[in-house]
Amino acid sequence: MPTTATRVRIFVASPSDVAGERDQLAKVVQELNITLSALAPRQGVVVAVQGPGDEPGVALHGGDRGLELVRGVSDEALLRRRIQNVAARAGTGWQAVRRGQVVRDGDVEVRVVHPQAPEWERREVRNDDSVVLDVRYGRVSVVLPGDIGRAVEASLGSQLEPAPIRVLKTPHHGSANSNSAAWIDAVRARVAIVSAGAGNRYNHPGRAALERYAARRVPVFRTDRDGAVAIETDGRTVIVRTWSGRVVRLE
Repeated sequence: MPTTATRVRIFVASPSDVAGERDQLAKVVQELNITLSALAPRQGVVVAVQGPGDEPGVALHGGDRGLELVRGVSDEALLRRRIQNVAARAGTGWQAVRRGQVVRDGDVEVRVVHPQAPEWERREVRNDDSVVLDVRYGRVSVVLPGDIGRAVEASLGSQLEPAPIRVLKTPHHGSANSNSAAWIDAVRARVAIVSAGAGNRYNHPGRAALERYAARRVPVFRTDRDGAVAIETDGRTVIVRTWSGRVVRLE
């Protein structure tokens, strides 16, 4: 059980993808800059940011309670430099991460479940190269699986250690091609969160995926309908709040 009064907060948000990709990448940098600048040194906050690329990393916020996660960062050199510059101005460190690594901050563990180190340098990044993180704190697990598909889901489901309370950010924006029945059964989440832009051209989340969660009575929060979602935990209980006013408490 946690030995301190640390509270961990994870924010899930998704801007509309109607804008062009360049505008979206600029938005990622802008929001990361704002978030890092606003953090108090002793806050226990985790912010997950996903871009379209293959250089995952973890930035540790200055202070003995802050923790910043940047995952799935684009391999575009310009975006990478911008994000690293933002992290440097905020007084954070930066490191690339691969499967098996664990980043610790007090009683909080961030376990890197995927990907492995590549056997060769890919010209294009695949969804299955996404970083998969398991954030553990006391009785609580929050799984952040990026855009992985069913093949990676099948290989990772058995690797996730059970947890009394688990929150899942759904793979690939709730796509029907991810979020397999076997994955949902393996993860055993109490709550699922879909990060999808309002009016997105991919029609995420997929109806079939939502039906799989509904069949297992897993409540689903959607950023396209509920707005930004905040997950807060003291390692014993979890409170999930949305911009629209929905609140769920897990014990």
